[in-house]
Amino acid sequence: MLIGFVVSAAFLKSVSESEIDRSIPFSDGRKWRDELHEIRGIAILLVVSFHIFGNGRVSGGIDIFLAITGFLAVPSLYRRAVAGGGFIPLMSRFGGLARRLLVPLIPVLLFIGIVGPLVLGVAFHPQLFTELRASVLFAENIELVRSQLAYDAAGPGTSTLQHLWSTSIQVQFHILMPFVFMLLTVPLVKAGRDPKKVLMIFLGVVTVGSFLYAWWHQGVFQQANYFSSISRLWELTLPGILGLTIPKFRLNSVTRACLTWVGLIMLLSTGFLFDGASVFPGPQALLPVGGLLLFLTGGKSYTSWGGDRLVQIRPIKFLADISYSLYLWHWPVIIFYLNYFAKPRLGVFDALIVFTVSLTLGTMGKKLFEDRVASLSLLKNNNIAVLLAITVMITGAGIFHWATQVSQSRLEQRLSTYQDLIDAEHPGAQALTFSLETAPAKTIPDLDIALMKTPEVYSFDPSNSGIEESCVPGYSSTRTFPTTCEFGAENAQKTVVLTGGSHVGQWWPAFAEMAAQYKWRLILLERSGCQLGLDQDVYEPELEVSPHCIEWNKQAVDMIRNEIKPDLVVTLGTSLQSGTPEQVRESQAAAWQELGETPLLLLRDNPIFTFNPSECLQQKADLENPRTYSICAPRRDEYQYSAKFDHKHPASLAPNSYYLDINEILEVDGEFQPIIGNVIVWRNTHHVTEAYASTTRPFFEQALQEFVPDLFQ
Repeated sequence: MLIGFVVSAAFLKSVSESEIDRSIPFSDGRKWRDELHEIRGIAILLVVSFHIFGNGRVSGGIDIFLAITGFLAVPSLYRRAVAGGGFIPLMSRFGGLARRLLVPLIPVLLFIGIVGPLVLGVAFHPQLFTELRASVLFAENIELVRSQLAYDAAGPGTSTLQHLWSTSIQVQFHILMPFVFMLLTVPLVKAGRDPKKVLMIFLGVVTVGSFLYAWWHQGVFQQANYFSSISRLWELTLPGILGLTIPKFRLNSVTRACLTWVGLIMLLSTGFLFDGASVFPGPQALLPVGGLLLFLTGGKSYTSWGGDRLVQIRPIKFLADISYSLYLWHWPVIIFYLNYFAKPRLGVFDALIVFTVSLTLGTMGKKLFEDRVASLSLLKNNNIAVLLAITVMITGAGIFHWATQVSQSRLEQRLSTYQDLIDAEHPGAQALTFSLETAPAKTIPDLDIALMKTPEVYSFDPSNSGIEESCVPGYSSTRTFPTTCEFGAENAQKTVVLTGGSHVGQWWPAFAEMAAQYKWRLILLERSGCQLGLDQDVYEPELEVSPHCIEWNKQAVDMIRNEIKPDLVVTLGTSLQSGTPEQVRESQAAAWQELGETPLLLLRDNPIFTFNPSECLQQKADLENPRTYSICAPRRDEYQYSAKFDHKHPASLAPNSYYLDINEILEVDGEFQPIIGNVIVWRNTHHVTEAYASTTRPFFEQALQEFVPDLFQ
């Protein structure tokens, strides 16, 4: 956030308020705009209110802050370039940047780095320190894309630092733009020409290009689009164009007052009309950004009824003053509160507590760090301020990198210890398969491990089991050509393919054990978040699906049929997405038909819960008391998931198929128990733990012995 913007004390205007004739158009050449500072109060109120009271919904407030940054920065760069012969005093600019943005940020990062490991489970520590490293380097938006993290509503498992994506983009803009401007302005100013027109053309091209890219990216991969610096650039450059031209606008008071109200209505309504996480910064972001531009165009209306009068009330001014510090502090307070008190979301009373604490910390951050520390005589020297900023950033990144390595090493040590614990006391799914009575014993794995450990096939370490790096493309990948994860000898007599997304891939441990014993070649052909189907209808129309998924599926089916020619394909036989009824989709059946006579093991899809049963165990249950497990057991009837799939039978839609209902190893008396056979079942809201998957081999082997006995010869 661009808070505490320092400008000349001179207050320039075309006409004085006492001289104004409200019917005559007038221009507004003020360098300090009260309403611009005060609109920050509206923006931060939207952000914090929707985050705390609206369950993390994106309100458009951050888009307003980005637009304010562009509106102020572009004219400032232009003025400094003209005054400096085309050159911009970089140390002065970067020194101010360090004082405004870095000084208030450091205590927040230290707070998160100290409190985070105490409040969050050990499985989350490596990612926490990785994001701390990215945040101190103002690259959090890049890290979130790299880690394939979507902008999530506030919850116990949500990133504590995800809100810093916008600060990172603003700093990237502040650092890059002076150099770009100088490339354009130096030759023009030296030639005696005003560079404004060239800058306007340049900014216009950038704005159109960025806007079109954001629009295109929205349809390809919105999760990455939301954090993209390129996609967000137009939200800064478009207001920058207005900042260069607004002094020439001649409007009368009535017009100005109307514009301020239209702009305010657009700003305030955004969060109620859109959840910005699913659409911004696409065309829908024109609502908050356009609203701000209209409000600023109206400016000071010199009326008693203009929208600019609304933002002048004392509470809004107060919020504007502390907006940056309040923004920095409120999000970690939310996440730590939810984790410490084991709450999936904030209730009304919780929200009031979090709001009060955030307001207090925001006020302290403003008074102590923004006003006092940033004003120290040492930091007023721009050269020293920049040098200290670079030192702090590099040192901080080094410390957080070291912490990442240490926490990752400790986690891996814990991950490597639980495999040997699976024994007669821990039958897991076999307790259901063989109707075993299991005496209470220490549950495995540790809850932190349950939340973290994925099947080894998903490891990106090429040293693990000879698995090629990145053989499973992430959801954000634009790759449409399938690659395979393979296990076993290439000259094996039998080949088995698992395909159709992670709800199939999660069973890899069971199939890997069989492949090792029976000498199969086992192949995982998977793309994250991509069920096997040949058209969009594999997903609900309102759900986002990358077009790369559809193309990937088509090529995967062709590869299976014409190149791999397996003895068995294992894929999903039904589709159950969050909030939708379970069904067999036409595109699934079309894919099965394309595979011809290839034997298909069609697995029933598993439900997607609204909470993570393992996190619930961690927060609410007593692992030594099995009677407490049921409080963390999702009920089947709450998820449109019947005891038996009673629609059109999947096996009737494929010529050579066998339908297997995995509900038999997940449900007990209408509930999805979080612990079965003393083994923790759920890794997250819709995937089983690797430990539990390892205990399901007899369940799958019995079905395969019946369906494709040749595999076992």
